[in-house]
Amino acid sequence: AVLVTDDTSSSTIMKAVAVLVTEAGAAMAGIAYVCVRKIGDRADAVVMVFYYGIISLPMTALGSKMLLGTWNVLGDYQQFSLMDYFLLLLVGVAGYGGQWFTNLGLQLETAATATLATSTQIVWT
Repeated sequence: AVLVTDDTSSSTIMKAVAVLVTEAGAAMAGIAYVCVRKIGDRADAVVMVFYYGIISLPMTALGSKMLLGTWNVLGDYQQFSLMDYFLLLLVGVAGYGGQWFTNLGLQLETAATATLATSTQIVWT
């Protein structure tokens, strides 16, 4: 992706970094889908979701430290309300379910059909 603007401020640089991070994320998702297809039914989908979490948590913390300058990914979590914790739990459960169903679909269905089905996530995000 090419970013064309006349503004040379730090805002433009941050936009370029955001585009690069987005493209890297899409490439990593593609690699993850290929890995799930290669593993096939030799590993349960739940195991792959577990390893996804084990790998992504440290990467999130490191990315937060590098890009935001802090290890604190959640912000001021001491001021969270009960509703905030409930929503955080809900996001976690939904993410777990979505990842599990994606892995299961990639294991059981042909690659063309499974990746076509994952493209419907654009509607939901």
